[in-house]
Amino acid sequence: TGGPVITAVLQDALLETLVQALAITLVVIGVFLFGLQWYRYGAPDLAVVTMAPVVVALAWLLGTMAAFDLPFNSETAVVTSLAIGLGVDYSIHAGERFMAEREERETLAEALRRTITGTGGTLLASAATTAAAFGVLAFALSPPLRRFGIVTGLAIVFAFVAVVTMLPGLLVVRERLLDGRFAEM
Repeated sequence: TGGPVITAVLQDALLETLVQALAITLVVIGVFLFGLQWYRYGAPDLAVVTMAPVVVALAWLLGTMAAFDLPFNSETAVVTSLAIGLGVDYSIHAGERFMAEREERETLAEALRRTITGTGGTLLASAATTAAAFGVLAFALSPPLRRFGIVTGLAIVFAFVAVVTMLPGLLVVRERLLDGRFAEM
């Protein structure tokens, strides 16, 4: 008993709650995207395509944290939820732009090119400014603030990279599967 033991028990309970919240966040966002994509496009499978880069970015973040010996604790668990939120945001923007471009363009390649050139720069600017703003905390004197800044900056960068590198390919694969072909674009 005593203060340190009670603090350790509370920290463990908080971390367990945050991990559960992270799992619930993924499920809730998935269900929301499923409904949204079904309502807007009659294509609930787009929810899976939209979520895939987010899950990969989260895996990259957790792997990087392990590689650099950054602890997964209550403060960094909060950042993983932030990573999911930002990743979904970037993914929705790019996915929505692709769907709009696909309706207007004759070829898949042209729709994809317009999506990336039209949205990619905006996403890059958003990711760079947000990552820089949080990344400044990497120079804080307080170790918790420093970890928060590093992990948040990484989360933002990974979310951006996953969306601009993975989502276009996943959209192409999805469209080709729907068409029942894997011919040239």
